[in-house]
Amino acid sequence: MYYRDKLLNFIILLSLTINGFIIDLNVLAIDLKLTGSVLSNLARESGCQVVKDGTMLKAELRAPLVFPALRVGAGKKK
Repeated sequence: MYYRDKLLNFIILLSLTINGFIIDLNVLAIDLKLTGSVLSNLARESGCQVVKDGTMLKAELRAPLVFPALRVGAGKKK
């Protein structure tokens, strides 16, 4: 799964670079035969802001990058 996610992140960032740092994730999801939610999670992990505009899921890469906060799980109970 690691290499698959890494490749998908590369595809997302490459398409962002080509399209002026804004892409429609639904179109990309159809091309890659994935769901929009999978691509939106990967786009958020890459630093994109994902906005739902009607039926479109738009990912935009802005500067400065803001990465999502890490979730810390509960410690082991004894």
